[in-house]
This record gives sequence, C-alpha cells and structure tokens, in this order.
Amino acid sequence: METIEKITRIKGVISDYDGVLIPSPMNTMIRIRRAAKEVKTPIPGIKIIRECWGQTLEEIFSKFVKAGFWTVTDSQRVTESFNIIHHEPFPEIPGAMKTLSQLKRMDIELALISSRNGQILPGPHSPSLSATAEQAKIDLKIFGHIQAAEDYEFMKPDPRVFGPTLLHFHKLGIEQNEILVIGDTVDYDFMAAHNHQPPLQFVGINSMISPPSAFITAGLPKELILERITDLPKILPLFPLK
Repeated sequence: METIEKITRIKGVISDYDGVLIPSPMNTMIRIRRAAKEVKTPIPGIKIIRECWGQTLEEIFSKFVKAGFWTVTDSQRVTESFNIIHHEPFPEIPGAMKTLSQLKRMDIELALISSRNGQILPGPHSPSLSATAEQAKIDLKIFGHIQAAEDYEFMKPDPRVFGPTLLHFHKLGIEQNEILVIGDTVDYDFMAAHNHQPPLQFVGINSMISPPSAFITAGLPKELILERITDLPKILPLFPLK
C-alpha cells in the first residue's frame, strides 16, 4: 500500500453504487425471472432484460407487453410478485468494505453517486440506498460526499451529474486529474464520465450489465476493466504521479 501511495496521483474516487458496491444488477435480473416463474408467465432471458437496463421496471415490463411477450395482466402479476421479492436483502460483495477502508488509509477521498433514493420512501419504490447499504454491510459514513437520486436535478448519463461532487473535491484541493470515476455501465456511467468536459478518468466494473467487450468498444482500455471493486487498488499505479 505504501508503494501505491507514492506512485499514484489519485486523491479522489467517485463510485457508482449498484453493480459496484452491491451486486444488484445480476440479482435484479434473476428476481425478474423468479417473479415471472412464480406467477407462471413466460420467463424473459437475461439478454433481453440486460438490453432494457437503465429503464424503470414499468418501462421494461411495458416493452415486454408491446413486444407481445406478456399480456397486460401478465405484467401486473409479475410486478406484484417482483415488488415482494425485490425487498429481499442483496448479498454483500466480499471485501468491498475492506477495499474502501484501504483507499481511505491511502488518503483517498471517497464520494458516492447513486440513482437510488437515499432514504426509504412510501409506496412500491426500490429499496433505498441506506437500506441496501446496511444489508450489504457498506458503511456509508466512509464517504465524504453522497449524492442520491433526490439530491440533484441531473442524472447519469448527463455529465452534469458530477457537478456537486466535483465541487466537493475542489473545496478539498483535489484537482480533476486526481479523480477517478468507477462504474459498471457503458451507457450511463462511462458516457457520463467520457462526455464531461474535460473527460473524467474512468474504471469499469464487470457487473454483467456492460460486458468487458462493450467497454472496450466504447474506448476504455482493457486494463481499466475490473471484475470487482476489490481489484481497484492494484491498478492505481496506472495513474502515476506527474
């Protein structure tokens, strides 16, 4: 760790949440399939669900109806089943919290940007950031800055989503070339970082939503695509001191 501290310029990390700190993408796809099976409707394939990723559950299910895969009644029944299943705890990513603690010991400031609501809301909403973090044993207090869905008007892939977080780093004296963005999707995370002016340095995580080939096609070097957040410390030397 001492060697990494001396040779990397990274002083700040902006992390996505779903797919990086909790294994929600694959688990969510599995839960959609479980819900369909429970109510005895056609079960959508992982590939079909992945192609709709980033849309709301209502939008995804509406596409299945328009394509003739489900009836409206099928969609309603799957939704009811899914809303029950989706409140089951997500498993933790082994070593995720340990890695965040390691980065903090290296004096790297941590920030989190999530499309989830920060707190529990009434009604059939997705589980909140606070609730899922507790389940997955992620201590949100380790982040110096947290931006949830309700905290800012812009969302990924709009590059303006980084505004408040970059301001947080600026107040700490951390320059943009000392910041690293971590995300698991090409269309949302990578494009938000890439389209920012100037572009933000990015590391991709393979959560099964955007496979490594998709990141490579988008222009991300292979060595900056990781299997999990726990691999992050070992690639920090790829961002050397200048």
